Amino acid sequence: MPHKKLIFCSIILLIYVSFSPAQNADSLNFHYQLSTRAYQSEDYNEFLNHTLQALKFAPDNFTLQYNLACAYALTGHAGESLQILNGLLDKGIEIAINAETDADLEVIRKMPEFGGVMSKIQKLKKPLINSEMAFIIPEKDLIPEGITYDPVENCFYMGSIYKAKIIRINADGKVSDFTAEKQDGLVPVIGMKVDPRRRLLWAVSSYGTRNDNIPENLLGISGVFKFDLSTGKLLKKYMLPQQEWHFLNDLAFTAEGDVYVTDSNQPAVYKISAHKDTIEKFVDLGQYRYPNGIAVSDDGKKLFVAVNGILAIDIDSRKVRALDHPKDLILSGDGLYFYKNSLIAVQNTNYKRIARFFLNPGMDRVEEFQILESQNPEFDIPTTGAIANGYFYLIANSQLRSFDRDGHIFPAEKLNPVKILKIKL
Repeated sequence: MPHKKLIFCSIILLIYVSFSPAQNADSLNFHYQLSTRAYQSEDYNEFLNHTLQALKFAPDNFTLQYNLACAYALTGHAGESLQILNGLLDKGIEIAINAETDADLEVIRKMPEFGGVMSKIQKLKKPLINSEMAFIIPEKDLIPEGITYDPVENCFYMGSIYKAKIIRINADGKVSDFTAEKQDGLVPVIGMKVDPRRRLLWAVSSYGTRNDNIPENLLGISGVFKFDLSTGKLLKKYMLPQQEWHFLNDLAFTAEGDVYVTDSNQPAVYKISAHKDTIEKFVDLGQYRYPNGIAVSDDGKKLFVAVNGILAIDIDSRKVRALDHPKDLILSGDGLYFYKNSLIAVQNTNYKRIARFFLNPGMDRVEEFQILESQNPEFDIPTTGAIANGYFYLIANSQLRSFDRDGHIFPAEKLNPVKILKIKL
């Protein structure tokens, strides 16, 4: 029996479901877990029931909507399934491309109406490529997530999830280790930022998904590491309690040196004040799911946080509101970057694309958007990027799904060198 729901579910939902503590008896994660168990045991009526229950908590979750289309098809509700697929494709949700081959939707493909679905799929599959290759990193088993740029030395730093280390890439593409594996207590390295003025490298390190290179008893560790770029030495660690299962994810900083960090498992934004030099909760985001990418406006007045959409947070008042946008536009972003009154987003959950959202002068609404890159064959879960010299550099193939269920990494022959693309802005 295929496990397409587990394969095609977003990385966001898989991390959130698999490594949170005990689930509430009536919650998104509770019903999602029961839906996947029912699917695996071929109890499709229960698969349908629990998917519907999960959607009550996350009605705009497009992975769950796709699963619902499959559940309807498997329980004899072909019309409902077809309607959902058309809705997803009309929104440009790329997960629906899987309908072309998904065995669970075989009954739908036999319907005359599926011809219209296929036309939409083919249109969505057409690549839009504006990038060129910047660097190729031969170390296949890095499984990178975060990348950042240092304009002073004209080099990049990239973090490894599997090896729990940070590498340095100079302008010629030469690679060296900035830290050794697990140095200073590093676990998987996630988001990173260079503060060029203060010569600091800020790196988030969180262990939320088992891998066979890091002891299992360290699961739940999450913190921010501050390194001196000149010496490579660790200056300080800002850790949250392991037993609380935080997953600090990405960060951004202001001109004053204040650092803001998203917590994906216990939804919130934390702040490391340059004055206090301690980590404290800045805003609670418990009503939102999986805060991820984060960016600061150039004037230092607003934070933008990717959830199932994008939030605009006023730094002074701490007021949180969803960023307004045209109703047919879906906002999201693993990596999120502020650039010339716009936001650049790496969209790898519902899309395989890089998008740019242009803001109004008040920075509270998206007025228009541009797709910078889409369906590039080099993409294998692109994650984050960095802006440098008028280009957007991005990790094209993080290979985040290159682990079996027990956390063992795939053999080398199934992995590829890490590719970093650049797109002219």
